[in-house]
Amino acid sequence: MKTSTIVHSLVTVGLGLALLALTGVTNAQNETSKTHSGVIRSLNLKARTLAVDGSGTVLTFSVPTDAEIVVKDKPKGADLNDLMVGDTVEVHYTTDETNYIAHRIAILGLK
Repeated sequence: MKTSTIVHSLVTVGLGLALLALTGVTNAQNETSKTHSGVIRSLNLKARTLAVDGSGTVLTFSVPTDAEIVVKDKPKGADLNDLMVGDTVEVHYTTDETNYIAHRIAILGLK
C-alpha cells in the first residue's frame, strides 16, 4: 500500500514538472517580435537605452550588447554609438514584464 502511494506521488510530481516545462516552452514560442519606427529622441550609451518617437508614441528600449544595429557606413559591426538623436530608425523588439528590448535597430531606408 505504501509503495503504490509513493509511486502515485512520484507520477503526480513528474506530470506537474512536465506541465511547467511545457508552459515555459509555449510562452517562449508565443513571444513575437514587434516593430516600432520613428525618430530617436534620446540615446544613453552608458545605460544602453534608446527612446524612439513614432507618431507621438515614445518607447524607450533597452539595447543588449548583442543587438543588431544597421547604419549606412557600417552595415556589419555597427554599435549603439553609431546612432544619433534625430536618426529615423526601425526597431524590432520584444517585451518582458517591464521592458522593451531591442533586437535589431536599423536606420530607415537601409536593408
